[in-house]
Amino acid sequence: MSPKREPMTSDHLRLELARHEAGLQEWIERCSINAIWYMCDPVGALRSANLGIDESILKELESAAAQGLEVAALRPRKPGP
Repeated sequence: MSPKREPMTSDHLRLELARHEAGLQEWIERCSINAIWYMCDPVGALRSANLGIDESILKELESAAAQGLEVAALRPRKPGP
C-alpha cells in the first residue's frame, strides 16, 4: 500500500499551471472548440491538450474545482431585478 500523499498547496498548483501556460494558450488558440472545451471542462481540456501536466496535478485540480463548486452552490444568490 502506498503512503497517503498530502494535498498540494494552491501556490504549487498555480506554479505548475504557470509552467504550462504558453502551451495551453497555443492549444486554446488552435481551435475555437478547444476554447469552449476549456471554459466548460478545464481539467478535461488540460488532459486533452496533453501538455505534460502530471496526473496527480490534474487530480488535485479536479478536487479543488469540485470543492469550489460546492462552496459556490452554498453561497446565497442575489435576487434578480
